[in-house]
Amino acid sequence: MDYFAINEIVDFAEIEKFIDTPVKRYSNGMYVHLAFAVAAHLEPEILLVDEVLAVGDAGFQKKCLGKMDDFAKHGRTVLFVSHNMGAVNALCQRGVLLDEGKTEYCGDTEYSILNYQSQLTRISNVSLDERKDRIGSGVARLADLTIENLNGDVVDAAWSGGDFMFHLSIRLEDTVFDPIILISFYNVFGQKLFHCNSEVAGPDSSCIKGFNKMIDVYCIIPRLPLPSGEY
Repeated sequence: MDYFAINEIVDFAEIEKFIDTPVKRYSNGMYVHLAFAVAAHLEPEILLVDEVLAVGDAGFQKKCLGKMDDFAKHGRTVLFVSHNMGAVNALCQRGVLLDEGKTEYCGDTEYSILNYQSQLTRISNVSLDERKDRIGSGVARLADLTIENLNGDVVDAAWSGGDFMFHLSIRLEDTVFDPIILISFYNVFGQKLFHCNSEVAGPDSSCIKGFNKMIDVYCIIPRLPLPSGEY
């Protein structure tokens, strides 16, 4: 690798200020920046990219997508592994859907995304209290979620411009200190549109006391700012 290629890698990775810092001291984001830059500038025939867009700011993600698109246009193969359906749809001409390491579908990208979304729908039909695909300590566990109107009546679906309450039933195994409750809204491509954060509203207390009990949390969203669609 010549001197000019090294300069291009450093410039692409945006690590000029840290070029003399040992790599072992890099943050996860810096490490991914450098790793992708090296792989991209080696110009391999097949570039395997696994969730690189999960780390880094929007500007770097855009550069990565541009580089991968440039690779594909020059006849090379890019194997892009991601849960970001927006990026998959924008970049890929062919999709492969995997389930526990087995190929469920291989073909049209849009149809792959639809198949993936249908899998998520099947998972979401399982009672929240029985879901196994969780992370965290389990001290606080979301047991149920319903959408209600402001009279407290449960509705099957929300509509654009309406006033709704998102009613969360949370199971506490112990006292939770400095609680933060976050509700995020995603489109069918897995892109986050907006979220409601209890920190912004101002917490009622520094802890929620409980031992093996249920608590109810309500998030009111006036004039729901979403057009018709699935979220």
